[in-house]
Amino acid sequence: NSPNPSPRPAIQPQTKATENFSGWSCPECSMINTSDDQSCNFCGQRSASALEAELESLRARAAVNNLRVSEVEADKQKNRRTVKKLQKEMEDMVANGRRKDRELIKAQRLIAEMKKREAAAKHEILVAKAQMSHLRAGVVVTHTNPHLPLYWDVGQNNNESSGATGTSSSSSSSSSSSPVDGSINISRLVKEEDLDRLKWIQTTLDETNHCGKTKWKLRGAERIENSVLYKSYSRRREEIAERHPANNSTIAPCEPPVPDCLACMGDIDVMDPSLNEVWLFHGTSKETAEIIARNGFDERVASLSGLYGGGIYMAEQICKSASYARGGTEKAVVICRATLGDAYFTDTQMNGTRRPPEKEGLVVGDKNEKVKGFLYDSIIANPGVGNGGAQVHREFVVFDRYQVYPQWIIYIGAP
Repeated sequence: NSPNPSPRPAIQPQTKATENFSGWSCPECSMINTSDDQSCNFCGQRSASALEAELESLRARAAVNNLRVSEVEADKQKNRRTVKKLQKEMEDMVANGRRKDRELIKAQRLIAEMKKREAAAKHEILVAKAQMSHLRAGVVVTHTNPHLPLYWDVGQNNNESSGATGTSSSSSSSSSSSPVDGSINISRLVKEEDLDRLKWIQTTLDETNHCGKTKWKLRGAERIENSVLYKSYSRRREEIAERHPANNSTIAPCEPPVPDCLACMGDIDVMDPSLNEVWLFHGTSKETAEIIARNGFDERVASLSGLYGGGIYMAEQICKSASYARGGTEKAVVICRATLGDAYFTDTQMNGTRRPPEKEGLVVGDKNEKVKGFLYDSIIANPGVGNGGAQVHREFVVFDRYQVYPQWIIYIGAP
């Protein structure tokens, strides 16, 4: 109870002054923490050891991430090299493909040229054989002096009955119609020259049956000998042969070629491949076939609503023509000798057409004057191309009756 108590000494902050003291002083609030907690019990500040430990952990994670980054970069470099290698291989493959395409095109051209030469060689052989036959008969045959086939009765006064066997085919009539005014004869007798042609007809029926649903059998055949129509056909063929060179035009070959069986028939019936002269089928009725035999085809009665206009339609496949033939169990089909000339290959419908399209790009003379009004000679619709790609069978259309000669009327039926 002293009136003047002595002052108490100031409390000094506790520090780790002794070696045995295990606490730690907070650098933020200078308070002494006696526990081993990682943060100050007074202000929450983390201890230096905790911060150092966390820093070391972050450094370790950074090192791991840097290692991963290095690995990713290495993978990227490896992928780049792989991509470059693949691109190089792809470029090599494309170059090899182009080289092979060029080799294939070259081979195709070579094959086409070989086929063309083979066809020309066959044609020369046929022409030579026909000329030998004509020379033995003492006649000279040219386009401008068309001689009737030697095996015809019409026009062969010195050989009217020679070659007749006196027997008829099992499927033909036993009588022969008499010539009309000495110019038309529909022969139903089978001559020695006709036996091979009848075999050719049956072989052609077998080889041109594209559909294969019905195996057509030859039931009968009539050979048409019409000197008026044949001479008109020969004159038109000569006109086609002359008009193209006069207008600086060439006749492109029929592509693809018609089957070999339709390119020729025998040694005397010589075809001219330079004019795309071929054998083709035309299906019809027996009555119409007989009218055609005497008067020829008539494009004027053809319907303009036809797929390719109002023309004379023919086919190289008997299954196509048989679908238009009529006659019950025996269908009538005309085997035509056709000069296609320079054909226009269409890929669309041509309804309402009365004539082939005009051929463009022709020039004549020193001044290269354009040729106007020069027409193709026929129209061809190839399978998979004509009718917008929907064409199934190839069709041949001519618009001039004199480009087609009806050589045979055949009667076919199922076996």
